[in-house]
Amino acid sequence: MAFTALFMITFLGLLIPLVDTWFGIATTPAIITQLYNITSGGASTFGRALSSVQCPNGPGDFRAMGGVAWISCNMHFDDQNPYGIDATLVGPDESARTALGYSAITSIANYTDKNGLTYHYLADKRADGKLDFKAHTFGITTQCKPITSHCVVSKNWPSVSDSTGLLNDKFECSAGFQANFTFPGAAQTLDAAYNMSGDVTNPGADGLEGRPSIGLAFSTNANLTNRVGKQVYSVSDLTLLVTNNLTSNETPLTPAQMSALQNNPDTQFLHAQNPLNFATWATGYPTYDTTLVQNGVIDNPLLNDTEIYRGSVGGNTKWIVQCSATVYNVTYAWANGSVHSFDVEVSNPEMGGFMSAPFGFHLDPAANVLASIASLAALQNTSKDLADVFANGWANAALALSVGTMDPQANVIEQVRNSTIAVARVPIAPLSLLLGLKLLYVVAVILLALGAYCFTHPAETEVVKTQLSAKGLAAAHFDAPDMLQSNVVRELGQRLQPAESPTEEDPRGGGLKRAVTLAEMEDKRIGVVANANGAWGFAVVANGVWNGIKPIATDIIGMEASQGNLGTAGQLMTAWKK
Repeated sequence: MAFTALFMITFLGLLIPLVDTWFGIATTPAIITQLYNITSGGASTFGRALSSVQCPNGPGDFRAMGGVAWISCNMHFDDQNPYGIDATLVGPDESARTALGYSAITSIANYTDKNGLTYHYLADKRADGKLDFKAHTFGITTQCKPITSHCVVSKNWPSVSDSTGLLNDKFECSAGFQANFTFPGAAQTLDAAYNMSGDVTNPGADGLEGRPSIGLAFSTNANLTNRVGKQVYSVSDLTLLVTNNLTSNETPLTPAQMSALQNNPDTQFLHAQNPLNFATWATGYPTYDTTLVQNGVIDNPLLNDTEIYRGSVGGNTKWIVQCSATVYNVTYAWANGSVHSFDVEVSNPEMGGFMSAPFGFHLDPAANVLASIASLAALQNTSKDLADVFANGWANAALALSVGTMDPQANVIEQVRNSTIAVARVPIAPLSLLLGLKLLYVVAVILLALGAYCFTHPAETEVVKTQLSAKGLAAAHFDAPDMLQSNVVRELGQRLQPAESPTEEDPRGGGLKRAVTLAEMEDKRIGVVANANGAWGFAVVANGVWNGIKPIATDIIGMEASQGNLGTAGQLMTAWKK
């Protein structure tokens, strides 16, 4: 057992340093992230909500034209004039900065779910990887498809003029959704018709044939069967509405009359619905070189697309896309610099009307962003790609035009993220092996100790302990019993040997040598010797003989004396004493 324990201790003593070296090499530094929860609610304001000042009653209500017309809270408007509602956008500067990406705090981000549906939502530029949070905001999804071939009047369109000389520049997606390509699409405005000379025959028109333009109008359904606001009020109608609703001089409208006007999308400027259904038509996005085309050179792949038509005047193309957009209440979680979860709920119809308002009135900010979106869409190679780019651009634009009435909202929850904590990455294999070997080492040492305690006598242990001490090691160097005994006998024999001739030094005149005194001996040393009882003592060793020879001689003399023989030994004793 002792041998086995000693072998294990020796073997493990060699193996443990090797494993420890492997463990040190395999251990690598790492940076970990520590999170600090803020349970009392977020201190940052990365969410977005409708302004309580601009929108105290929600996204919108029937408060224009004496309660007849629905108007959103992101519109400043004047309805006391004979031309209907004169509306302007709330916060146009911040909306423009957001649309162009120059806002200090607001940005438009997007998130694509597992089904491939892309959500565009209002985000905060101050969000980074150091703060995790959950916030509420608004988002939009938009899908568009090209429908130019469905809405054109004839196969020869548009290079055909009628008998009066007017160009056939009209599209008709349905009986309730038709207009000229030059019509901007604003609700409660007249469509335009152009003649060959470019004279505008209708004061509602705002452009000439061949000039780049883009229009947009909303429909009450996805089939585009009814355009919102297509019934244009006459001056007499507007005067009647104003006098009946804003003054007490005339009889006000009855509740039934009010309800009929409110529920008729033809008489409204905006229509509160979600999802939103609309169509966009464009002229001059892109343009092309007529000379090259006439020579059969097509340098733009869109010119070969069946959904992209070539205009009759100038090098302009024409196209129509149909779109559907849904507004959502969004709750998203932001963690480690990216979206961790994204939950959506379809917003109420009023929120859809709120997002559509700048386009429904065809305000200048809306016209500007539509032109930018169409310019970018015109750079694509197919009409499908053009429609996809327009869909994403419109969603971003609708959100950007809403920020004037959005306030930052406190985060629901948040936590601080510290990603600068340095730690050591410890591999499991070398660590487990090292701990196991050290455990075996401890067990072997304990077994050896138990064996020593159980199978070794304490006295023997004490002797071993004494022999392993400094004194014991010194004595062991001189402790050679056989040598010492032979030296004693030899020295004693020399002393007892008769001299060849008497000398004056012989006290008896006999022939015995005089015993050499200790002072006359050479090579004197101090040693530690054991007596017959096992006790240890110091002795002077000279010429290999210790001074304990005296008691040895005494024992010899005593033994001879007990036998009645005091001859030679007695004489030696006498000489020794002398």
